[in-house]
Amino acid sequence: MAQENEHIRKLIAARDREVEQYRNVADALAQAYERGETERMREVFIGLQNTIEAIERAIQHEKMLAGRSILKERTGKVRRARRARCKIESARMSLLPNLPRLWELELNVS
Repeated sequence: MAQENEHIRKLIAARDREVEQYRNVADALAQAYERGETERMREVFIGLQNTIEAIERAIQHEKMLAGRSILKERTGKVRRARRARCKIESARMSLLPNLPRLWELELNVS
């Protein structure tokens, strides 16, 4: 799970860098119109916006995968606990028919 969290941290760092660039380009777009340069900034702005949205989708996907991993881990623990309880119950049930005999042995030893 630590590895999955590392993936999420890297994606968040990448998104933060892109957001910073996005804001810088937004500042440039807010300046006076310059033919050619403003159009280029618009394209960069849209590209950055698409990149940020893609990174955010990737973050959500990683979180979903991490959730599945946690669920699998918990489910596995529950299954192992159930198996252990079944084994204990089975052992107990196999001892019940022999219980009177065990008491006799205990009485003979005393």
